[in-house]
Amino acid sequence: MAKETLTPLMQHYLQVKQEYPNTILLYRMGDFYEMFFDDAIKASEILDITLTKRGTANGQPIPLAGVPFHSVDTYLAKLIEHGESAVICEQFGDSVNNKGSIERKVTKIVTPGTVIDDGLLKERTDNYIACITNDQITYGFSYLNLSNGEFFCFESSDSNDVQNIISRLNPAELLYSENFSNMSMLSELRGTRRRPFWEFDYKTCFKQLCTQFKTNNLDGFGLKDTSLGICAAGALLNYVKETQKTALLHINSLRLEQENSFLNLDANTQKNLEILTCLNGTTENSLANVIDFTVTPMGARLLKRNLIHPSKNLTEINYKLDLIEEIRNLEDIEDLSTLLRNAGDLERITARIALSTVRPRDLTKIRATLQMLPDLKDFLNQQEQNLKKYNEAIKLIPDLCELLTIAINENPPIVIREGGVIKSGYNKELDDLRSLASGTMDFLNEIEIREKKN
Repeated sequence: MAKETLTPLMQHYLQVKQEYPNTILLYRMGDFYEMFFDDAIKASEILDITLTKRGTANGQPIPLAGVPFHSVDTYLAKLIEHGESAVICEQFGDSVNNKGSIERKVTKIVTPGTVIDDGLLKERTDNYIACITNDQITYGFSYLNLSNGEFFCFESSDSNDVQNIISRLNPAELLYSENFSNMSMLSELRGTRRRPFWEFDYKTCFKQLCTQFKTNNLDGFGLKDTSLGICAAGALLNYVKETQKTALLHINSLRLEQENSFLNLDANTQKNLEILTCLNGTTENSLANVIDFTVTPMGARLLKRNLIHPSKNLTEINYKLDLIEEIRNLEDIEDLSTLLRNAGDLERITARIALSTVRPRDLTKIRATLQMLPDLKDFLNQQEQNLKKYNEAIKLIPDLCELLTIAINENPPIVIREGGVIKSGYNKELDDLRSLASGTMDFLNEIEIREKKN
């Protein structure tokens, strides 16, 4: 395609697109995110939006599709469900008052395995991104739950072991090295991404992980003899850093998955036992659905992890059974449920804080949780044995609770750009600016009256 036939705007669009070839580029233009060429055709089919045309390239009309910027999350969610990745290219400046060209740059890359926004995730289901590589004998596999920072790697010479892990996790996105030799293993998976082989170089990956964890080596993580697992983990970490464009402060360890620590449930076993989904593909009467009486999304996700990855440690199993019996025998169990319903999804909120994507209403959920904790501690302190131990584990943070109470409005907007997040009276300078913005005419009238007197 000859660039000289295109407008400067379209040339810039193609420059950005060239940097992110395997994604759908949403290019901000005023009140819309526009998509062009093949992206527009694909997006119109997935999102069920109108496909139109704008301008020409080499004498041919350029396909165009667009979505309103204020509801982009709804459309991003649909793209993610289809295993697509999206790049947000934002505009900076006012298109009306800016006489020159408007600056645009990529501010966000959204992939199925790295989303952490509430609107793009199923709150009661874990979301994993995985990575795989192999040589002639061994498979290296790694997976990450970006929402809570859990990071694992694994090695095996048996492809069935790897397939069982993939089946258990059902990753939303899976990276594989371009020289991966068993593509049939990945044929039915969604969200697969081919990555260059040099990203799996052992020395590069080893250094990447040591830099992330601020260590000289990885022996402390039990990874001394896990070379391919390190390659998969390093390549995965590099990809996530590329997409998030920020430090991953909440990813501070890498654990080696031990085969002998958990009961291995292969794909057919999970399917036939209908643990998470029924044979007909629904979840309504699955085991997880039938026994799930949790009142927080964190509890629901933990329950599912334990169901598909059950421990073989007898001491751990008996402890959990004793704890469940203790909870079931509570006379005031509904009081505990009522308290926990006030808890925000701290697991995912803390991840958004670490990735600098936290939103105003996340702060209100933290506040509600902190306000509830003293009552929860009192409740647990009145119990016996195992439950009472959790009272000691809960730490109160009164200073943060007070700050969020006096500073953040009761019902702030979804996004910070709408304003109205900080309470009136918290900051005098902000109050003065708000008064100036909302009462410009009164301000001018006061100046006029004062000048007339002078």
